[in-house]
Amino acid sequence: MDRQCARARDRIAGFVDPAISFGHPEIELAFTTMFGTFGKAFFAAYEALSPLEPGFHDVRRDLYNLYPALVHVRLFGAGYLSGIEATVARLGF
Repeated sequence: MDRQCARARDRIAGFVDPAISFGHPEIELAFTTMFGTFGKAFFAAYEALSPLEPGFHDVRRDLYNLYPALVHVRLFGAGYLSGIEATVARLGF
């Protein structure tokens, strides 16, 4: 075995995702809807395997997306404010 391979075995290489979290699956599912990443077919297939509790598409999805939307305001500007205001008004806050 050459020296390079031997040295590589002494190292651990990896990538750390700065946004990694352990939370309810609905949080990640909600985030996929923020920019229309997946459509109805995706959610139909997902729910065939793991049904979502009632209220996800009507309320919780938008609640979960409020924080990422606020982060986008901070990072990318006020263009996201109208969506936040509409969500907050629609939810009655």
